[in-house]
Amino acid sequence: MLASHADRERAVDVLRAGYGEGRMEHGEFEKRVARAYAARTVGELALLVADLPQGPVPQSVPAVSVPPAFLPVPRAQTNGKAVAAAVCG
Repeated sequence: MLASHADRERAVDVLRAGYGEGRMEHGEFEKRVARAYAARTVGELALLVADLPQGPVPQSVPAVSVPPAFLPVPRAQTNGKAVAAAVCG
């Protein structure tokens, strides 16, 4: 799932908390923050904070492979007996 701005900010907040607690050096913190802002997916963000106490980033909405707007419109089912009656009639 693609990451939103809010997902990135949550990941950076977890990184800041970890840095504030002394769990990483300043250079590592800056690299992780840069990678967080460059991340395209929620999975990439989860990897950045997985080793911190408040990570990984929770997913609030379950992943949907195809949004309903792009699914094909369901076709009405055809009654086979009605088709046969029309052909024979």
